[in-house]
Amino acid sequence: MYLLRTIILIIAASGIVLFMNDSNAEQTLSKEGKFTIELSWEPSSLEPGIPINFIIRFKDPNSDTLIPHVDWTMTIKNEGNTVAEFSDHTMFGIVDFKNEEKSFAFDETGNFEILIEAEQTEIGLKEDAMFNVSVVPESSAVTEIPKNQPDIFVAIKQKKKITLIAVKNNAEEQIFGFMIKTVEGDIKFIKARSWDRDRIDHSTVMLKTNDEPITKGRSIIIILITDNRNTSYQWSAFDKNNNEIAKGNLVAKSDVRIKPRLDELNFTINEYPMPDNASYPLFPVYDKKRNVIWISDISKPRLWAFNLETKEFKVFEHEGEATSKIALDSKQRVWFIDSRSKSFGYMEPEKSSTKTFKPPIDGFLIAITIDLKDNVWMAILDKSKIVSFNPQTEQFQVFESTTKESLPSALLIDRSGQVWFTEARAGKLGKLDPASGTIAEYQPLDAKLVAPSSIIQDSNGNIWIGEHGGLNVTRFDPETLTFERFSVPNKDALVLGMVEDRHGNIWYAQHVTDYIAVLDPKTGETKEIHVPTGGPSVQWLTIDGQGSIWFTEPNNAKIGSITITEAPAK
Repeated sequence: MYLLRTIILIIAASGIVLFMNDSNAEQTLSKEGKFTIELSWEPSSLEPGIPINFIIRFKDPNSDTLIPHVDWTMTIKNEGNTVAEFSDHTMFGIVDFKNEEKSFAFDETGNFEILIEAEQTEIGLKEDAMFNVSVVPESSAVTEIPKNQPDIFVAIKQKKKITLIAVKNNAEEQIFGFMIKTVEGDIKFIKARSWDRDRIDHSTVMLKTNDEPITKGRSIIIILITDNRNTSYQWSAFDKNNNEIAKGNLVAKSDVRIKPRLDELNFTINEYPMPDNASYPLFPVYDKKRNVIWISDISKPRLWAFNLETKEFKVFEHEGEATSKIALDSKQRVWFIDSRSKSFGYMEPEKSSTKTFKPPIDGFLIAITIDLKDNVWMAILDKSKIVSFNPQTEQFQVFESTTKESLPSALLIDRSGQVWFTEARAGKLGKLDPASGTIAEYQPLDAKLVAPSSIIQDSNGNIWIGEHGGLNVTRFDPETLTFERFSVPNKDALVLGMVEDRHGNIWYAQHVTDYIAVLDPKTGETKEIHVPTGGPSVQWLTIDGQGSIWFTEPNNAKIGSITITEAPAK
């Protein structure tokens, strides 16, 4: 498990909050909850004097997607007094203190209150939440103190970027000075609360105090940054008269959780036959609120809901001829497109009601997605048009690709509300600004994309494109406007649907093979997972709340899941 403590709060419109102090707990206060705040911090234990990296995520509780453009304030209080306050605007719905160069460390132990206020004016959300955290004694989170301790006990722990050194005094003699020397490398930064620093040379620093010594039974935490994480250390402790009273050596032991390699993961596959073996399940979507997987059925005008607890299917029918792609809005309506009848609509499962519409252009509907304001966006492949639909006014807007006959084939709404699309024939990536209607196009410098037909955004904001006619999955950085291609292992892959898992790996369907592939973008390593039933024709994927990958097998009238677990340490 990653050393990341998480608290999840579901905030209702009234502003009432139900607080969970269990990192694995999650509970919805009411059906009217409109805002999820997820708070994490690292290191996992809050200690005095240790810099804390807070991470705040603002999410839609229905889709579990980040809510962009949030104005936020975080106030930390102790016994009603404000200790610190931070405020800013997050474009993508995520606040990372480390990346935004925000710094905070608790000065003392005890119970603290954290108030988070958030406002998203575009969709009318304004909420606040108050909850409690506990700051533990300094030494408790650094190491387990042995029962038979020396007079001066010194322990070390290597974090991701810093080294923590705990010094505990078990003797009557008070400690007024402590010297640290790196065996290899330079000391770049060192700090101990309220103690002075005296640099002796590039590798040696003396920490000292005149009025706050380490008395018997007390300890102090030293924060250290060096240019060599593998160095060992020499230390000496001094009394009030600068006499050395103890010395020793330290070897750092890292507790940093490294992202597991693909060969350190186990994959378990389960398959579930559809109730009707004549069905043709195509497109899966995870519904967090209902905890079901929605599945489109291209054979008839119907959708299936697969309950993840009971493992049972339930069918919902609508007018038309078939169901190809689906998407969820914030009102929990299930939107669908019917490519055969060239129509689209939505279903309200609890009411067993549906409503269908005809777009203003007669063409092949190939993709559907919902934006942050619940507007529906669709791509009309053969007309090279992108259409938006406002469900409240039932009005349409039509946008035409800059490149003629570009064949837009996949859609994505990013965290800032921009509309990204792939152009299958033009071999380009497009971005549409809904406010201005302007369209920008991008393509690699070396060669255009080959039939790009799928698109997702990862947790770092990168855009991933599946090249259905090529042998690549391609990453696009919206900030640097650069492309990076990752080759697929199977020459017959025909890449389609993609999802990102909790480890940051990219999964993709290989349409005409019996395998689903997973790519580690950090190493470039790819692994193929075999689907037990041959000839599945897997095209689209989704991921559930527990991190399992779900897929459909149209040719076999089945759906399947891949459960990911870390292999036991050897």
